[in-house]
Amino acid sequence: MLYNWLQAQPGRVRQQLIAEGLELEEVGGSIQVVETAAPKGKGLLDLEEALMLQVLLLLPSLPFTE
Repeated sequence: MLYNWLQAQPGRVRQQLIAEGLELEEVGGSIQVVETAAPKGKGLLDLEEALMLQVLLLLPSLPFTE
């Protein structure tokens, strides 16, 4: 979901995601949430770290072909 950063309400967005059935890590699920604000550069390194962690976690389970 994309929101205008001036009107962003991270708590409200989280509640909407939970209401849609997404299981966020902060409530015991497996879906990471990273707050970002690209115009301000906020959270971009956190997002990069989260993506790299997902790659490391998923890589061993990927089927490889020779």
